[in-house]
Amino acid sequence: MAPTWILIFSLLAGHYVEDPRYHTTQEVFAYLDSVARAFPEITRLETLAYTQRFHQPVLLLTVTDHPREVEPEPTLLFTGSIHAEELLGTEVLMAFLDSLLQGYGRNPLLTHAVDSLEIQVLPLWNVDGHDIVMSLQDTSWRKNLRDNDGDDELDLENRCDGVDLNRNFGYRWDAASPDTCSSYYRGPAPFSEPEAAGVRDLCERMHHILALHYHSPALSQGEIVYTPYSSTPEFPLFYDLAIGLAHHIPNDAGTGTYQALYGGEDPGKARNWQYATLGTFAYDVEICSYRVQVPGWEVDTIVNHNLQGLFWLLDRVLHGPALWLEVREAYTGRRVDPMEVTILELDTRPDMPRRSVREGSGFLYRFLDPGTYRVEVRPQWWLPPETLQVTVGTEGAHVVFEIPPKLNQPIVWPTVTRQGPVEVVWTNSIGMRQPIALYLVDASGRRLWGLERTLEPGGYHWTVPLASLPRGVYFLWFRTFPRRVDWNLYPPSFQASYKIVKLGGP
Repeated sequence: MAPTWILIFSLLAGHYVEDPRYHTTQEVFAYLDSVARAFPEITRLETLAYTQRFHQPVLLLTVTDHPREVEPEPTLLFTGSIHAEELLGTEVLMAFLDSLLQGYGRNPLLTHAVDSLEIQVLPLWNVDGHDIVMSLQDTSWRKNLRDNDGDDELDLENRCDGVDLNRNFGYRWDAASPDTCSSYYRGPAPFSEPEAAGVRDLCERMHHILALHYHSPALSQGEIVYTPYSSTPEFPLFYDLAIGLAHHIPNDAGTGTYQALYGGEDPGKARNWQYATLGTFAYDVEICSYRVQVPGWEVDTIVNHNLQGLFWLLDRVLHGPALWLEVREAYTGRRVDPMEVTILELDTRPDMPRRSVREGSGFLYRFLDPGTYRVEVRPQWWLPPETLQVTVGTEGAHVVFEIPPKLNQPIVWPTVTRQGPVEVVWTNSIGMRQPIALYLVDASGRRLWGLERTLEPGGYHWTVPLASLPRGVYFLWFRTFPRRVDWNLYPPSFQASYKIVKLGGP
């Protein structure tokens, strides 16, 4: 039984968890399982982790048109109830999932979103804590249920058990509260809680372009969209996105909309860790104002208000200014993951988050204002970076960057210790016609001999003349080219492979 003071506080704060409009843990699980079975062609259900105390699953539902494939498309993450008493986020996301699934094939925007995006929804994050709230043991419980003192008892009286999952992320974690009895206790180490570590692993695997984390304020102003921290050249970009989202969510009073505020460098929070580590535009949405829960008869109106913001956000990702960059191998069309993509006008500081891509997608999405940008792409370790000039319009820029195919079989370089002919052997095994270049140059880069060919599949060897050359050091350069090649654009320094040839010495 919860202590009397907790029950009194719960009533004063307006807790209504006994209303059947709110989903229990088992109802959430049953819904996710049922829609995964009903819509296998557009959903994927997975367990991110098992909870700290009772080892219950933390379930994520992905909605996309090819749920078991890695595609070159943006990934988005939506989470609810990281804090146990903040139930409205779960209700918003359950309704969001239902809208996506029921609207697919019927609603043009939602159909386009499912076909073009990978939408990941974690409606109930703090599963163990949710059970404490819904069972009325403590309707204002916030943390998970870590047994901090090791006595195998849940301390509801002093609240000295549990970890605030939104203080357990690695960004400035050491500045969060070390007090186990605090409602904001950070945990014994960054990502000590499996609920937080599971989401970390998901984010590092998926590289979401955007994330919304739904909260509700118990005793403070809400109806706010909080941005990541503001000390970054990208702040105007993600602040404008927050303003757009906030202005499409009507407030409870019917007098206006939510508002956007810049977030501080709050320690241990998921949104700041996501941006600092992965460049994800991550936001906290505070539902309602000064009310952590509402009577059941208000829930549908509040949910529908927030769905308006979500639908606007999907449309903004699909049709707003942004860079959609795909990197592919010429001829084969195989997707290639770029090692690094830099917007030279934005990524001007060493503390800017480094952008990488979901493994196997060969795809990068970045929110940008309309304008012209220099985009530096380092596609693979064996190629130098190239700078593209990209003009982003009001509906974005879709760019496909082709790179030469990597040699499926390495070139065979012979050992040369004295003057004489050199044979170079290579196999064109990509199954298509392939432009190549082979040059012999001296140490200054002057071309002494070369050949440029478009080869059919098969094996090739060439004899490089060396007999007339004086003693010295020379280089053999070999490279393959993308389609529409112009030989004059590729001097020998743009090599894919090279061999040092020493004549007249060891």
